[in-house]
Amino acid sequence: MIYVRNSENMTKGISRSFIILNVFLYTSLLSQNSISQADSLLKLKKYNTAFKLLNSLDHSNENPETVLNKVDIALNYFVQSIMHQIFSFKDISPNENILDYRGQSGSSDMYPFAIDSVLTRAIKAHPQNGKLYKSLGDFYYDVQSKYAGHWLIEDEELLSRAGVNYSKAITLGIQDYESLHNLGVIYLKQDKIDDAIPLLKKSIELNRSFPSSHYNLAYAYYSKTNYRDALGYALEAYKCYDYEDLKSDAARLSAKCYEATGKNKEALHYFEEANRLTPDNYRVLADLLDLSLKLKLQGKADTVSLAIYALGPTKPKVITDIMNYYFDYDLQSELPRVFQNFILAHSQEDEALGNIAFYQSSYYASQKNVSEALKYLNTAESYFQKCLKSDHVVFNAIKEARASLESKK
Repeated sequence: MIYVRNSENMTKGISRSFIILNVFLYTSLLSQNSISQADSLLKLKKYNTAFKLLNSLDHSNENPETVLNKVDIALNYFVQSIMHQIFSFKDISPNENILDYRGQSGSSDMYPFAIDSVLTRAIKAHPQNGKLYKSLGDFYYDVQSKYAGHWLIEDEELLSRAGVNYSKAITLGIQDYESLHNLGVIYLKQDKIDDAIPLLKKSIELNRSFPSSHYNLAYAYYSKTNYRDALGYALEAYKCYDYEDLKSDAARLSAKCYEATGKNKEALHYFEEANRLTPDNYRVLADLLDLSLKLKLQGKADTVSLAIYALGPTKPKVITDIMNYYFDYDLQSELPRVFQNFILAHSQEDEALGNIAFYQSSYYASQKNVSEALKYLNTAESYFQKCLKSDHVVFNAIKEARASLESKK
């Protein structure tokens, strides 16, 4: 039997297909035009208008391109964020910076936008779209860095999820210097140093001027006691960083690499540079004191000790740390002079003077000079009585120390 097609039905079928195709093409063209328009708005810093445009185009978050653009706006240009599940945006002038508005009072439009849920649904619908996995990795990484232990999921799980999504994106051919860097950092935090190194190297190949990749690669090599390779990347990070605190960290790491390779002169220079950049950085000052004592630079050690003590003149840990450095290098005989420097600098502060006297007593006790230890313990008590309540824990500590010393007479 020969089957003859009905020409009328055929025509209707072609018409329906033609209409569906045209609707698809029209929708796709509309989407591309809107995304292009949103990009133009972003360049003008019309962040709220751009997000509103994309949201009206794809309120259900079904189009991967609009979803990715909305996520980019949410992560980078929000004014307020509630647990990274609700975001507010604001249009600002081209000469303004969104960071000047972030966290400040003022009006901005709020939008519910749970990025993790939105991207997870998009990935289920488009499982071969590597950009979606990378975007979800960016989200988890950003949440962990911004909320640090105060989000809906524990930090370890956030890093794990970020790592899984970055890895999937890479297998699908989607990577850039930032995602490679982020995955490398995740591996460093997970103590997978050998996995981190090639990723950070690749990140540097893609962008040699991105300082964080240099810094973290230096840190990875330093962790493996490969100080020579670590030094080169630490110095490059120091050169590339603009922000003083980050530049200081890179200078400190460079100094530690130099010190580990026996180049103490160069190490001292970079510790001093780190201290210049962040003069109240306790870690840097501690490193500088340690090296100064190692090199027996008495004047520098005195200056640094005084700077450390000034950071917390009433905190017992500060003097304890300083004393430990002197004992480590068998230079405890220098401590009486160091204590006198502290007294001169804080002569009008009763609690600070009490703190100094208490540790002077501790020092003389370590030298088995009981009479001097008791004398300074009494001095400490008299200063503390002027400024602390009688039930303060320090008085119980003094009582116990006195009893211990009396038993050794």
